[in-house]
Amino acid sequence: TKLGNLKQLEVISASTGRAIAGTPLPRIATELNIAVVLRGRFEKTDSGTTVTTELLDAATEKILFREQFSADNGDLFALQTRVVENVWTALGIEPLPLERQLVERRYTSNADAYEQYLIGRYLMSRRNARDLRQAIATFGKALEYDTAFAPAYVGIADAYSLLSLYDVQPPENAYEKAREYALKAIELDDDLAEAHASIAYIRFYNDRDRQGAELDFRRALQLNPSNAQGHHWFALFLAAIQKKMDAAQEIEHAKRLDPRSLSVFAAAGMVHFYGGDHARAIEECDKALALDPSFIPAIKVKRWALSAAGDRQGAAAVFRNELAFSGADQNDPSWRIIASQVEQPSPEAILALDSAANTPAIRNNPFAFAYEVALGYLALGQTDKALTYLEQAEAANSHGFNFLEADPRLESIRREPRFRVLLRKLKEPEQRSLSSAAYR
Repeated sequence: TKLGNLKQLEVISASTGRAIAGTPLPRIATELNIAVVLRGRFEKTDSGTTVTTELLDAATEKILFREQFSADNGDLFALQTRVVENVWTALGIEPLPLERQLVERRYTSNADAYEQYLIGRYLMSRRNARDLRQAIATFGKALEYDTAFAPAYVGIADAYSLLSLYDVQPPENAYEKAREYALKAIELDDDLAEAHASIAYIRFYNDRDRQGAELDFRRALQLNPSNAQGHHWFALFLAAIQKKMDAAQEIEHAKRLDPRSLSVFAAAGMVHFYGGDHARAIEECDKALALDPSFIPAIKVKRWALSAAGDRQGAAAVFRNELAFSGADQNDPSWRIIASQVEQPSPEAILALDSAANTPAIRNNPFAFAYEVALGYLALGQTDKALTYLEQAEAANSHGFNFLEADPRLESIRREPRFRVLLRKLKEPEQRSLSSAAYR
């Protein structure tokens, strides 16, 4: 939101705002440590658009201001600007010149474009392949209404990037498409925080450009300190490069901004998992699962933490839930690979993994599966095979490979010469496998 550009405020995300709608204000103040609440009612008629807003002290429910704003031409960004100006006046905030400039910026005056953009953002928050693909189409509709709507380009960029994580068969050149759309957004507005966060994500996961990614993450959060997704992504980046305390601080910031977000809780689990605190990782995942027991990312990270802690029985129980909520068949080769990570080592388990790894769907898609196969072989005590598949993951530029340095499940092979070569390729992009382009 435009309020997020004010550095003197921490503004919770729209998704959490929707989740707490109707909750008594004193409870919001106590449970979420929120000082003030901005409420509004939106009305669209043939004659124009009207927004009725009120700013309240969350603890006392005292009204700080109440006002109605109208726009005959349906310019929602102009309405937002007027609301933000009233908020900073009521709270005694004097915005900096850049903050005022960012607040006053209008990304579109087309109400239909903005509506499609909001739908796209909602779809993206669901974090599954089907909804991410639908989000791309929805953001595309927004651009049909307004081809200069920069945030919609960011939406498409983020959806393509996330498909590389949530879809085992992402679109061809998904990261390059993401880069194209993110750069278009920056071309339209170099001060759009979300666009810099998108570029940072691509630089980290696809380019292995850690220095460039960190600079872009910091630029994004400087422009909009209340960008919960930016803090979320930056925390995972910091966890991957083993800046454990900084990562923990960033994910706590994301949780303050989006305290009801399932994906942020799961990310908090990842941060603590990569930081070696498996009990805390499980605790964070359980917070997400208390809100939605079927949320697969949290189930998956909980399985990781139990596996790393040596609790194979517990990890296997979580895996059974993962299968049930996914509607999956354990005999499917991709799920057989995951099963191998939670089973006790045995000749039968090794043969089952060999069979799964050699099916065409797995063998021909190292981007999606090589890292998981490596974890399976390592869990079964097959070090050489695990290293071979980690080498394939590196060559395919797989998502998981970016966490090689931090993944506690790899602890037993860190002194292996082949592992050290892989770590050098991860940390020094110029050492990347020459064959990686063949997989991309």
